[in-house]
Amino acid sequence: MLPPTSPLDPEALKGGATQPDDESSVDGAGRADAGDETAALATQELGVSRRRHLPAPANRDRQYAQYAAAESTKKSYKADLSLLVQWCTENGLSSALPIDSGVIAEFLYVMSEAKMAVATITRAVTGINKAHTLAGFASPSADVRVKEAIRRIRRFRGVKQVRKDAITLSELRSMVAAIVGNGLRQKLERAVLLVTWWAALRRSETAALKFSEVKFQAEGVIVTVSRSKSDQTGEGADIGLIRTKDVSVCPITALQEWLTASGISDGMLFRSVGRRGMGKCLEVSGKSIARLVKRLALIIGLDASRFSGHSLRSGFVTEAIAQQREPVVIRKTTRHESAREFEKYIRGRDVFAINAAKGMA
Repeated sequence: MLPPTSPLDPEALKGGATQPDDESSVDGAGRADAGDETAALATQELGVSRRRHLPAPANRDRQYAQYAAAESTKKSYKADLSLLVQWCTENGLSSALPIDSGVIAEFLYVMSEAKMAVATITRAVTGINKAHTLAGFASPSADVRVKEAIRRIRRFRGVKQVRKDAITLSELRSMVAAIVGNGLRQKLERAVLLVTWWAALRRSETAALKFSEVKFQAEGVIVTVSRSKSDQTGEGADIGLIRTKDVSVCPITALQEWLTASGISDGMLFRSVGRRGMGKCLEVSGKSIARLVKRLALIIGLDASRFSGHSLRSGFVTEAIAQQREPVVIRKTTRHESAREFEKYIRGRDVFAINAAKGMA
């Protein structure tokens, strides 16, 4: 039993313990009784608090499911599962969950023979697993047949991803020059191209930018990326855009011209422009940015198939490395958390810019 002087003594909690002197007793000014103070302290010590009212149970799992992955990822999962269901139907196989693991393994082999990328096949497995586990079934990839199919495909096909070419600063200048005219659409294309390149944004990040996430400062512009592929929880990151000496490729100049011409003061930062003018709610999409890059690459005489929307982000890294910027400084813009992921961007001509043999003899 606890000693009587302990603040957790049962008698003290009842307020029945006598006080050692008159200073601890109730006075006429309405001060709290020492016993009440002790009880309050004991309540805090024990971690007891006033009961908070919580709402009744509901199907919140379904409500919160939308935050499980990025929208683009969820669309890919859905497309992969739909392809499996379609293949099963066409071949007289059951597509009802749970789908037989042997059927799934055969489907993966078919994807491989159809020359689908190993990364696409791997993503399909993830989507199929997700569909099963959410429905309360075991993950198919835990089955030895599916495991073996993935292992064999990776060994046979190799896992090296085919990466698109990076757009260098020289090529960026040529692309901007290829945007003929000074209308609303041309201003949009220049702004999208230059902001994406200089901020090293993913195309989805550019498409998702809001007017409120762009702050003009004396030193330049702060672009806040509120959510991204590597930041699914929405912690956000600030990227600084600075004015360039070459006005033709200055992201701030292009952005100012777009905002002035479009009159945008809230909502989405970049909105599609058609024959009837600017769409009020139709924002620029990641796919439209990729199409813009390919179209301009073709115009300046490059092989459009070798470029994508991501060529802008990788182009910034390529140029920064070529100009001998410190990797830690580059990663501040690209927001790569790991050096391993960042090193994947060192491609092509970069192997000469970063080379241990340089200047040795």
